[in-house]
Amino acid sequence: MKMSIAGNFVLVACMGAIAAMADTAAISFGGFGGGGFNYTQGTYLAGFEFRLQAAISVTQLGFYDASSNGQPQTFQNAPVGLWDITTNTLLGSVTVTAADPLTGFFRYAALSTPIALNTTDTYAVAGITGTNYYTAGVPPNSSSVVVNAPVVYLAPALESSGESSTLHEPDSFPADYGYFADFGSNFQFTTASNNCTYSLSAAGQKFPASGGSGSVSVTAGAGCAWTVTGSPTWITISSGSTGSGNGTVNFTVSPNTGGPLSATLTIAGQTFTVNVAAVGTIAVPVINAIVNGATFQAGNNPSAANSFVSLFGLNFGTEDTKSNIFPTTSFNGLSVLVNGTAIPLYFVVGSSGQINIVLPSELGASGNAAVEVMTAQGTSASFPLALAADSVGIFRIGDPSNPKRMNGAVLFSNTAWKVMPLSMATALGFPSCASVTTVSICGKPAKVGDQIQIYLTGLGKATPNGDPNGKVLPTGSLAPTDGSVLYKTVETPTVTIGGVPAVVEFSGIAPGNAGQNQINVAVPSGVQPGDNVPLVVTMPDGSTDTVTIAITG
Repeated sequence: MKMSIAGNFVLVACMGAIAAMADTAAISFGGFGGGGFNYTQGTYLAGFEFRLQAAISVTQLGFYDASSNGQPQTFQNAPVGLWDITTNTLLGSVTVTAADPLTGFFRYAALSTPIALNTTDTYAVAGITGTNYYTAGVPPNSSSVVVNAPVVYLAPALESSGESSTLHEPDSFPADYGYFADFGSNFQFTTASNNCTYSLSAAGQKFPASGGSGSVSVTAGAGCAWTVTGSPTWITISSGSTGSGNGTVNFTVSPNTGGPLSATLTIAGQTFTVNVAAVGTIAVPVINAIVNGATFQAGNNPSAANSFVSLFGLNFGTEDTKSNIFPTTSFNGLSVLVNGTAIPLYFVVGSSGQINIVLPSELGASGNAAVEVMTAQGTSASFPLALAADSVGIFRIGDPSNPKRMNGAVLFSNTAWKVMPLSMATALGFPSCASVTTVSICGKPAKVGDQIQIYLTGLGKATPNGDPNGKVLPTGSLAPTDGSVLYKTVETPTVTIGGVPAVVEFSGIAPGNAGQNQINVAVPSGVQPGDNVPLVVTMPDGSTDTVTIAITG
């Protein structure tokens, strides 16, 4: 479910003190408190503990340079760490050096990867100081800590020596540490908005008592860091425990030997709930996610009526359909209900927990649809599917020689020839187009002037000849194969190829299909050749998708 983090910030955490130990091994960044730092005698730990009122992204850690404040000393290397106290985990560390940039009286070193902090855990930032000077001349009650709105200082001053650690309130050091009065509140935070928003592909996932593997996709802006916290012992994060920008968290759930289990993870500031059934529980279907059937895009992306979507979950049976079974509404006792009505199925891959369907044509353009999966064992909990007027998704063709390529499902008009790089056609084992007829499959690049057909889903309402007042194609029906009635989209998309606008000659339901749309264009002049030329389809309301095709000169 998509949630925006209001007031999201870039955080710069600054550590205050004087010249630090030159040897970064003087601190063991392994735990927090109770001697967990394991640093040498004769040095001091300085830092503070805090929580947040809004999620932030930590990009730099800093250390006070007393020499910049007129003190007679030379800045030495200063190890600084950032901990999650809730999980007793070191999130990151740096060694601040005299070569690092000076801002005010603090030098900052950038973290290799920004660290996302949430609003639920407690954190501490601390570093090793030397044995003298600190922030001499700073009045104990000065406001040298820049307090920013999202930061709640639980114990802003932390100091310790030897193998112990003790928290103190700011400016309230014990009398026997009188020289710490000069230490003052010398930690600084600066914040700047980075407009980060985060969303997860699902709000949670359910597992049978036998456990299993799961994943959830994180959608975030470039440079927006995030972490995963709150994982119990029976959940193992196999990859993606931290990240920046879009990413995927993969995890495994251990088999359950008793009653039902539940845990709530915090991923990118969003909650993700994992539930495991008790031993002996009947395997009722579970819907974990519903995604666009062309893009499989993560997040709470709305879906459009008469568009392809894929359901992912558990307990969909063990049998798979051999081919498309549309418009059948049941397979081996399995049905998909939308707002309480069984709808046609396309493919059921029960062994992998996937069902492909076309949403009913009569659904609205806003609000939610209630989706359920029903089997002989029972009916799943209702999955609220957000609806929109359109949800563009261009179908893809995979390239065995380049898994990252997002080649669109694009044909030369009125042929079975696919538009793609020659290397991709070779990898797929296709023959040369020069050696086959237009009804045989092959692949090659297009050129300027070629007529091509783009296959996609989610273009929204389509009626005979695009009449806004016309009737949509009834659920379970196919558009006439012979084109005797053309179901055109009421709204016309824009298409660009290599950034150059292309004239849309047709946009509607592909003849002989239901949820599959087709757009006809000619490759416009001015498109530069290449194997990965962007092809972009955009609806007037902004719904868009991008693939690539190959263009030759």
